[in-house]
Amino acid sequence: MSQINLSNVFPLLAIQIVFLGWRINREIPLGDNGRRVWFPIYDIINLLAMILIVMIYIILPNIITVNDKILKRSFSCGFLLLVFHPINAIMHYGLFNKSGKRNINQNSDYSYCPLAEAISTIIGIIITSFVFLV
Repeated sequence: MSQINLSNVFPLLAIQIVFLGWRINREIPLGDNGRRVWFPIYDIINLLAMILIVMIYIILPNIITVNDKILKRSFSCGFLLLVFHPINAIMHYGLFNKSGKRNINQNSDYSYCPLAEAISTIIGIIITSFVFLV
């Protein structure tokens, strides 16, 4: 069993924290202005990935011996989810829409999860799952 190189894990966690901080800083002024705030699916995935990375690389090695394969695969998956984060954000905000406008639902409000974001999120989860399982 090789030693866990935490110097590789910390940049991943730092970027995940930056993305999380960006979301929180974006939502606070919206809530202060009386607008509805939410936590998009891609940020929930980022938060879960961050928790799993902390568990797998920091907490679990102090309790049990963690297999090198699990460490390598979880690290790769963490970075894959990180790569999909901005892609999902682009889809969430409708930046690839032909009209250049965000999706608005029947209540004249922004969609929580537009179709493009749902598709890119599912693709990201499938690819990440494949990397972890194969």
